[in-house]
Amino acid sequence: MNDFGEKFSHFSILASLLNENLETLTELLGVNFIDFLMKECLEQEGHVIKSIQRTPLTLDPGDISLHNFIIKANKEVCFIDFESCAIRPVIMLFEHFGEAYDSIPNTQSNIKLAMESFLNEWNHLSETKMGWDEFLYIHINARIYYQIGNFIYWINRVLKGQDVPQTLEWITIGRRQITELLERLKHTA
Repeated sequence: MNDFGEKFSHFSILASLLNENLETLTELLGVNFIDFLMKECLEQEGHVIKSIQRTPLTLDPGDISLHNFIIKANKEVCFIDFESCAIRPVIMLFEHFGEAYDSIPNTQSNIKLAMESFLNEWNHLSETKMGWDEFLYIHINARIYYQIGNFIYWINRVLKGQDVPQTLEWITIGRRQITELLERLKHTA
């Protein structure tokens, strides 16, 4: 839990969801996938959360994307959509970078450019400086945490029978993404 009460609960929620629905989920998703989530992903909880919490806290508007700002006629930029606003570790601003959305950086070069630009300004304006290598490493942890949240969402959809074929495709893509992130984490440590 951080100073503002955020519990970073994705891991415990996923563990409960898997344990409470083990038989059904094994039947729907396969024993290999359930083992992967339980052994490969959930084992990372302590490390991922500690890494994320090493970054300074900041105001996180909750949903920064091209769809959530307006440019006025006088060229003033106004941000909108703040219902998810919270004080969180700064790295959480980047937890969704890499997702296949057109409104956020989703290629390695665009992610690097956005993160380098942010970090340069952060280090210029903040008393708490961060190095690029550590920032990048902690970003991998934030992405893993984000993906765990996606699995919670997708597994709940499967359990409710909501658009199961599409959701199973998302799960397959998500497994590839988190596997890549876990590999990067091993090689960057």
